[in-house]
Order: sequence, then structure tokens, then C-alpha cells
Amino acid sequence: MSYVISSGEISDGIILEHNYMTVLNGGIATGTEVSGGYVHVSSGGTADRITVNYHGFLHVSSGGTADRTTVNYHGFLYISSGGTMTGKMVF
Repeated sequence: MSYVISSGEISDGIILEHNYMTVLNGGIATGTEVSGGYVHVSSGGTADRITVNYHGFLHVSSGGTADRTTVNYHGFLYISSGGTMTGKMVF
């Protein structure tokens, strides 16, 4: 299953297991747990309180923002040039 969070939309508490989520300009994903899935935060999108677990992947593109992120064992985080991490990060 694939999720697209568009402008003005807020997702809350989605658990991604081998799924894909894209957060577009003006969209907010909050409380997402990623296990074997992929979250892409595009320019203008925001990921808040994301937990990246085993084989999960969080990619923050240029202009995107991730806030209060937790990356657990074998989770992956990639921040493109121009992407922003704010708040507390836990590894």
C-alpha cells in the first residue's frame, strides 16, 4: 500500500510495514512508525515524530523537514543537501 500526504493533510499514527509514504509540499506526517517501509519527505513536506525501525528508510529531500526523529537498529536516514532536521534526534 502507498500513502500520499498532500498539502493541508495530516496523517497521524500510520505504521508502515513494507509500504511507501510520500509527504508532499504542505503535508504533515506525524507519529509514523516505519518498519521495512520507505518515507520520502519532499520539498515543503514535514515528518514529525517519525520512528525508523529495522530496514525502514527515511529520506528528507531538499526543502523537506524532519522533526523529533528516532532511528533504531538497522534503520536508515538520508538527508539530501538542503533538507532539514530539527528538534531531538535519537539514534
